[in-house]
Amino acid sequence: MAPDFFGRSLTQRIASRRVVRSSDRVKTIIPLVALLLSSAVFVQAEDPQPAPAAPAPVQAATTAPAATTTPKNVTPDEAEKLLQEKKDVVILDVRTPEEFSAGHIAGAQNVDFMAEDFREKLKVLDPTKSYLVHCAVGGRSSKAVKLMQQQNFAEIYHMNGGFSAWKEAGKPIAK
Repeated sequence: MAPDFFGRSLTQRIASRRVVRSSDRVKTIIPLVALLLSSAVFVQAEDPQPAPAAPAPVQAATTAPAATTTPKNVTPDEAEKLLQEKKDVVILDVRTPEEFSAGHIAGAQNVDFMAEDFREKLKVLDPTKSYLVHCAVGGRSSKAVKLMQQQNFAEIYHMNGGFSAWKEAGKPIAK
């Protein structure tokens, strides 16, 4: 067989290709091995046991808001019984004024959750009183209850199923 342009025989050309292919593999493997080794060193360098957390400063504990009670979820039957036994419970209906005027629980106070000034109206309410909160089915009143918790209302009752459940249970409706 005739030599190539560089004067190599066929055997030398095949051998050089194998060497090139082997060297290509080595060039690919070396960075991968280096990456794995550096990762292993990094993992070993981390502290295997985290340091215990430092105690919270006493001042931070005194400036944090007071913990509120967890809202109590009640059924329409339990809500009716609550209203009969505790005369000072404020019924907070967070539906729209249109929904409220179509029918509501007697004595309820309407504060529209969808109104832009809802948060300001909550701030006007007495947080030391007990509140029975409801909307149409429970979505808006759940959000209202969370806001009331953030404002440290003392006692909150949330009526499951809202005014729809109240009506379905055959409870009295005022118009």
